[in-house]
Amino acid sequence: MRRREGERGGEEEGEGAAAAAAGAEAEAGAATEAGTGAVGLLPLHEAVAGCKGALTRFLMAQGASVSAVSGLEGLTPLHIAARSGQLRMCRLLMLQAKP
Repeated sequence: MRRREGERGGEEEGEGAAAAAAGAEAEAGAATEAGTGAVGLLPLHEAVAGCKGALTRFLMAQGASVSAVSGLEGLTPLHIAARSGQLRMCRLLMLQAKP
């Protein structure tokens, strides 16, 4: 059976997911080494602000707090996601929040 242009096979999709995870891990390492960004944001806050879902999930899996306050305005990652209209990111953060 022939594939249409733009379709991917199972192996290619798995490789793509592995590459995305590796990229997220590399970005997380760089962000963690830096501590906070130029405006005082923690790595999780920067991932959310940059709309980087894979990196956000990776950081949360590594124990990043979704309720941490960072930045000049005292924002949480959820505040950042809500301000920029990232509904899926808001949902992801709310599912990880602990009461």
